[in-house]
Amino acid sequence: MANNLKKGVFSSILLLVKNLSDKLIGLVSTLILARILAPEDFGIIAIATLVMGLLDVLSETGASSYLLKEDTIDDQKVNTTWTLNLLLKSALSVLLVISSPFVVSFYDDPRIHNVLLAFAAVFCFKAFKNPGLFYLSRNQSYGKQVQVGLIAKIASVGAAVGTAIVFQSYWALVIGQAVNALFVVIGSYIISNYRPTLQLTNVKAQLAFSIWMIPQAIAGYARTQLDTFIVSSQFGQSVLGSYHTMKYVAFIPSSHILLPLSWPFLVEIRAVKHDKPLFLKRALGSSLLLLGVSIPFTVILFTQSQTVTWFLLGAQWLEYHYILGLFSLLIPAFVLTNEANRLLVIYGMTKQLFFVDLLRSAIVYTSIFIIGFESIDEFIMNFVFVEAGLALIYYLIVVWRYFGIYPMARCVGYFTLFCAIALLNHTIAEFVLQNDLGHQVLQAAVYSLVFVMGFIICLVAINSVLKRHSQEWEYLSSLVARIIYPTLNKLGLA
Repeated sequence: MANNLKKGVFSSILLLVKNLSDKLIGLVSTLILARILAPEDFGIIAIATLVMGLLDVLSETGASSYLLKEDTIDDQKVNTTWTLNLLLKSALSVLLVISSPFVVSFYDDPRIHNVLLAFAAVFCFKAFKNPGLFYLSRNQSYGKQVQVGLIAKIASVGAAVGTAIVFQSYWALVIGQAVNALFVVIGSYIISNYRPTLQLTNVKAQLAFSIWMIPQAIAGYARTQLDTFIVSSQFGQSVLGSYHTMKYVAFIPSSHILLPLSWPFLVEIRAVKHDKPLFLKRALGSSLLLLGVSIPFTVILFTQSQTVTWFLLGAQWLEYHYILGLFSLLIPAFVLTNEANRLLVIYGMTKQLFFVDLLRSAIVYTSIFIIGFESIDEFIMNFVFVEAGLALIYYLIVVWRYFGIYPMARCVGYFTLFCAIALLNHTIAEFVLQNDLGHQVLQAAVYSLVFVMGFIICLVAINSVLKRHSQEWEYLSSLVARIIYPTLNKLGLA
């Protein structure tokens, strides 16, 4: 039992390292390529990625979830999963090849055709990945899988950057994808001796399990990518490439910091879901911490968007810096949505999550078209403010549903307090920087330092008062202490 626990912990650490490494390598790759390629190059690939994302959704059979939830698996189940995946992805690849002229006609850009054909080949090739990896995952043997994944990621980045430097073409991004698929598929057969065969013995059971997977995946895809589709159909490739890239950069704090930071809280909250007062204390306390971390990111990216764009992406992206600033307003909205979703998941309301996604998507895009837009600026402003407003309403409704009207009212008060603190420290930072420091990066760095230090001081002062009267602020103090004190001990500072 102890060995299994130790193995599980080690496996979790390996997967976390792989996840963080993948994101870091992907981020570095994007920042390097953004300085070599033009926004229009990213726009062409964004269109192809949009189409391929839809194919990924349509091919989502939930095979991994099915095999991992089964008490036992055998070669019949594994081969059926592999065969079903191969047939589905092959059919969708052929469908893409047939329909590619219509995509080219819709976007009126013949360059997209060959890119789609290349992506279709890569999409089909990835279906040949060795299903023997399922056996390794069941045994929590992730070491070799992590090695193959990292090697594939590094090789793909090297190929993409090298191609971009030599040819300065959007094909660098296509070659990067192809190299990644090549290393992953070949590597899967090197690390596993299992050899699959075509078989559909268990197909009925797997399709029955997957019946809700595809609609949920389509709803999630529509929710996250419909805005990109609208931009791709209404504006040029340069605008689309800038929109796609700025959106990615703006959500780095959410995907790389806030989401991993929230994972440990899920375990603590789930453990006390039957103790309502303690559950409320931990749920609201973790929300306060995540909001407190998200707001400085939002303010800095919004106010210093021009400098951040120049520093990370280069001068050729500067005319689109406002997109980064506007998307940064959705970082706290991400926290609120994630926290509300987490509460529903803890209570087993996964089907309701599907309908919530549908409803929110319908409201967002209906509102955008009712309000109307004539430029990319207006579209983004409408999208961001409707999405942020819905995130706040959604979170408050969930809190009211599970905890009552008084905790909901407290949340409104806390949000207002955070906004007031942010405005105060923005004013102080602007006052400190009345005199030009001579370089925009230095200016932005001083602004960020003054704002963050002032924000932290305000929160510490408020917390020292409120923790005596509020359980969630008391829990927030304990969370911060558990993060800070062990770190200081390791550094020999406490």
